[in-house]
Amino acid sequence: MNADVIEKSASEAIVSKRAVIWKTFAVVATLMLLSIAFDAIDGVPYLQDVDDLLRAVQIRQWFDGKGFYDLAINGVAMPETYISPWSRIVDLPYFLIALVMERLMLPADALKAAYTIWPPVMAVGFAGSSSYVMARLLPDGARARFFALLAAVLLMTYAVLEFAPLRIDHHNMQLLALSAMLAGVSVWSFGGGALAGVAVAVSLRIGLETLPLIAAFWAALGLLWIARAPGSVPVFRAYSLIVALSSPLLTLALAGPSVLLNVESDIFSLPYNVAVFGFGIVSFAMTYLCRENRGPFIRLTGLTVSGLLVLSGVIYLWPSLLAGPYSMIDPLSREMWLEHVTQEHSILYAVRNGDMTILMMIVEQTCIVIFSALYSIRLARSGRPFALVVFAVGLCSFLADFYALRFIRFPAATLALFVPALIAEFSAGSVSRQKLYMGVFAAGFAVFSAAYVSVSHLMPTNVEPDQYAPVDFLIYDKCPVSDYRLLPGLPPGRYMTSSRIGLAALEEDARSIQVSNISYHRAAPGIRKMLEAFYGSDAEARKKALAPFDYIAFCAYVEETRKLFTPPPGTLFEAMADGKPWPGLEPIPVKGATRLHVYRLDHASLR
Repeated sequence: MNADVIEKSASEAIVSKRAVIWKTFAVVATLMLLSIAFDAIDGVPYLQDVDDLLRAVQIRQWFDGKGFYDLAINGVAMPETYISPWSRIVDLPYFLIALVMERLMLPADALKAAYTIWPPVMAVGFAGSSSYVMARLLPDGARARFFALLAAVLLMTYAVLEFAPLRIDHHNMQLLALSAMLAGVSVWSFGGGALAGVAVAVSLRIGLETLPLIAAFWAALGLLWIARAPGSVPVFRAYSLIVALSSPLLTLALAGPSVLLNVESDIFSLPYNVAVFGFGIVSFAMTYLCRENRGPFIRLTGLTVSGLLVLSGVIYLWPSLLAGPYSMIDPLSREMWLEHVTQEHSILYAVRNGDMTILMMIVEQTCIVIFSALYSIRLARSGRPFALVVFAVGLCSFLADFYALRFIRFPAATLALFVPALIAEFSAGSVSRQKLYMGVFAAGFAVFSAAYVSVSHLMPTNVEPDQYAPVDFLIYDKCPVSDYRLLPGLPPGRYMTSSRIGLAALEEDARSIQVSNISYHRAAPGIRKMLEAFYGSDAEARKKALAPFDYIAFCAYVEETRKLFTPPPGTLFEAMADGKPWPGLEPIPVKGATRLHVYRLDHASLR
């Protein structure tokens, strides 16, 4: 009888936990989809940027007949071909949906339908993984309250809005893989470890932004194994084996055999694949070599030494990896372009520029980090060590934000997972304890707000993000949309353009022309030529930069904009901004244009 009662109680507990997970998912998914629907009202995603435009170009060119492994972007000639570093794993769902929708509508409409459908579908998956982690982090017997889930989703805004219709950049799929990784480890079983391994392999095939988070995940899981945390062996073993095998297999499937010759610092390079395979095999082997009776010191020594051997070997064979993925950017392009890109700077520069929303967000996240650290330790001691892994990833993503604003979506997605649990813990406490927590939170909020504002103004910088320099008006030189629509009718040839006009030509599918550059790191050779041609004062360097091109396309500025900057004197940029003639430039009339100017290059008389 006692055995039956125990079995019945265990069964009821499992049912209860499943009910909590499903109810959490229902609320979180509904709130996320409502947020996305609200963002979609005006048809322009709040987080939309130029990456969505180039991703649409890449998918459209594949849909128009390019090969699966052909990642060259037609229409860009620097004069070198622009090879996209972006993975087909992101393009594939849009391609397949458009292939189906094409039976019902025109190809262009089919692609737009795919861009509208797929991001919210991923949002449901993201909601499911996030809800599972939230439910697993809750105190025993607790249920997530609606207010707590609402607070969590609101704090996840910068992640949730990545799933808005037409937001087709790779970050939403990165977030989906990240949430699956955390859900996998939260299962805390062999199967969960395998899921985490697949999620990591997929994430690494999407982009390198999550590499620090994956390193934190791997390190935290490894430390739990070293500390002999209950249940850590099958999780660590499954994760290590699956990530070691699936990462190179996915790379071969998505990039083809040519990846074996690629040693550049990007997602498909041989060095990264060797490193992931090596670390995975080492981790997997250690779980067998260091048996249950081996102490933490033996495990730490074995894992550390073997890991360092793999790392040393990769760096010895490919030392260029240490320069990072931006190593191809020359000093001129770095100074004049990359350092002016806001997302490449610390999130504190947004605080420095008076963004109170960002300030409130990072202060809230700081408080969550402190409270969730203590809470995770308690959970680990009570038999749920996976909480420390989730916390490690959240902490790493939070710290990464202070390195570069491009990481902003990751702490939003990870730290908010603790909010329902923290609110449940708070609600279960006595009135006096609740008052203590509220006092600590209020004091922390005030102290961290003042600290971040102070530090932001003390930080040294060569460039003030969000404050335009004259070169920014050149790089982001823009025409009215009506002028962009005239680009497909321009005379065939190679065009020296600003980065924004170059992207517009791709967006408008101007197949008769090839542009010099777009604002992406692999287009740095073209950006450098543009700067030497327009912004430099060296006549010989200007002639050399313009030598491969037949025409110049430039957008004139309206009077109010022209008053905002002063071009370097004696430069081609100054002459074109002021509408003055320049030796070697022959104006070509563009019928219907308001501000788009085109010049034929006469290289013999060019000054």
